[in-house]
Order: sequence, then C-alpha cells, then structure tokens
Amino acid sequence: MEHNINKLQIDMAELKTDIGYIKASLEKNDSAHEEILKRIDDYVSLADRKYVNVDSFAPVQKIVYGMVGAVLLTSLYALLNLVIQ
Repeated sequence: MEHNINKLQIDMAELKTDIGYIKASLEKNDSAHEEILKRIDDYVSLADRKYVNVDSFAPVQKIVYGMVGAVLLTSLYALLNLVIQ
C-alpha cells in the first residue's frame, strides 16, 4: 500500500514538471505568435502603400480592356476580310 502511495507521489511530481514544461512552451508560442501577427500587420500596411487598390485601378482597367477589344476586333475583321476576298 505504501509502495503505491510513493508511486503516485512520483507520478504526480512528474506530471507537475510536465505541466511546467507545457506552460513554458505555451508562453514561448505566445511570444512567437505575437511576432507573427506583427509581421503580418507590417506586410499589410506595406501592401496598402505599394499596391493599387481596385477602386483606383478600375478606370485604367476599362481603358486597357477597351483598347485590347478594339485591336482584337480589327484583327478579326481583317482576317474575315481576307477570307471573304
């Protein structure tokens, strides 16, 4: 009976040290997680300044798509004109 109690005490001591290691690991992960979130925020703020947003790109997109459409349409018309003649 006393042997079982000693065994349980040893097991409880091992569990206590394991919980301590887990707590330390979680604290380390929390600091790493905060660093990752900070880097993501930095990237997002850099991307906002560096890249064009959709609203300011829409007029340029319409102009370029219109020009490409006009070039393709004239090419198709020229090809049809050659086939018909």
